[in-house]
Amino acid sequence: MQKHIILFLAANPSDTDRLALDREAHAIQVELERSGHRERFEFVTRWAAQPLDLLRELRKLKPTVVHFSGHGRSEATSGLRRDGFTRRDVVDVVGEAGREREQPPQGLFFQAADGQSQFVSAAALQETFGAAGSSVKVVVLNTCYSDLQASVLAAHVDYVVGSSGAIRDDAARSFAIGFYGALGERESIASAFKQGRAAISLEGLRESDRPHLFHRRGLDPEICILTDPAITIANLSKLDKSTIQQHIAQYTQLLRAAPQDRDALLAISVCYLQLGLFEPSERFLRQMIETHPADPSGYCYRAICQLKGKRPRTTSLPVIREAEQLVATALQLDPTNGSYDVLLAALRHDYYVINGMRVPTPVPGDLIKSAKAKHIDLGEIEQILDLIKLSHEPVKRWLFS
Repeated sequence: MQKHIILFLAANPSDTDRLALDREAHAIQVELERSGHRERFEFVTRWAAQPLDLLRELRKLKPTVVHFSGHGRSEATSGLRRDGFTRRDVVDVVGEAGREREQPPQGLFFQAADGQSQFVSAAALQETFGAAGSSVKVVVLNTCYSDLQASVLAAHVDYVVGSSGAIRDDAARSFAIGFYGALGERESIASAFKQGRAAISLEGLRESDRPHLFHRRGLDPEICILTDPAITIANLSKLDKSTIQQHIAQYTQLLRAAPQDRDALLAISVCYLQLGLFEPSERFLRQMIETHPADPSGYCYRAICQLKGKRPRTTSLPVIREAEQLVATALQLDPTNGSYDVLLAALRHDYYVINGMRVPTPVPGDLIKSAKAKHIDLGEIEQILDLIKLSHEPVKRWLFS
């Protein structure tokens, strides 16, 4: 099962106010561990984060969520905190007379090699996520004055949380507790955001109106759920038609904003396949193969789509040969997946053997022997066999004899 990686980047340079970032990370970890879908998440922390750490970790980890905890920038008439509370902004001091000056650039403060603060502009953040952040679905900028950065990042990231003003350290921590607790319980992005705000209010703090949620155009945070399981034939078989149609609506929205998104292309094509709508399934599978030619899933499901819900023995030789070639390509791309061996064996047995024709190599028996030595998802195999109108029992006897 593929997990959603949450990358927690913390930066508290020596020339900025001390923040309890370790308490925030601990609170998020605890909240995720007590959630009902904790197995779907992996929480990764990076401390004293330097600017290039963001680029490196985006490349290395390919996270689903990036959470930055630290300082943003603000402007004030004095560098002193009159109320004594620790906030997550770095103050730019202006003259006592309030004379006009150029508005400072907006951004975040990472840590430099010498431990001092290093400013990273909103434009640099946008460029970085555009270059290396294709896996990222959610960004949380848990700092003061991060609205501008959040709105800019929404051009490349589906959902971004920023703050419209100064926010106290304890309020930022409370928001994180509410937000990630909801994500771990399969709540939508919108619901998680609202619960983050509610957590601030429950602690008796005043900043619940500071966090703002931005999203990419065409997406709906009310229906996006990070812990949705990977859409496969196996788990779709457990859903009714209306639920599958809801999935189609969700992935249609996502594809409007990100036409090459691998997960959305595969999910929507498999949804249509399960409903017996082969033309749209074929269209999205072709698009997936064009944009992600090294992914074996597209070839496997397109092979199934070729049969259009018919049993292999009842279709034509050109159709069978095209389906065989697609499954063989999937097998070349992922030789460890025994499901592809089983599918190819089932196609060849039902068409060539049953029709008394010469069987291409490798023959079904050799393919089953190969499958036994590999990983096999029996539930998915059963659902694939259902789609091509084949009985489960002969295949099970092959596999377990």
